[in-house]
Amino acid sequence: MNRLLKGVSLTGALLMAACGGVESAPGQEPALEEVEQAIAPPSCGVNPNRSVTFYSTSAKTVEVGWRSCSCDGTAYLEGSSSPYWTSIVVQHCS
Repeated sequence: MNRLLKGVSLTGALLMAACGGVESAPGQEPALEEVEQAIAPPSCGVNPNRSVTFYSTSAKTVEVGWRSCSCDGTAYLEGSSSPYWTSIVVQHCS
């Protein structure tokens, strides 16, 4: 019986480690903003009807650049790009 309990305890510990363990404590999980910004803005070749504005920080209060696209997918960047951005749809291509 003692060996069985040790085996079950060891198996439980291994499962906890393999599955990521317990949930992180409040304040230790990544901010939503960090997760969102892991994705690059859509490329002009995929959707030329998008205009992207780049910001200096995750607060998105100071613009540092913008990118627009021509209908053939060519990108035009004014200023600087950054990991902090927003995009809007601008229907200028059919």
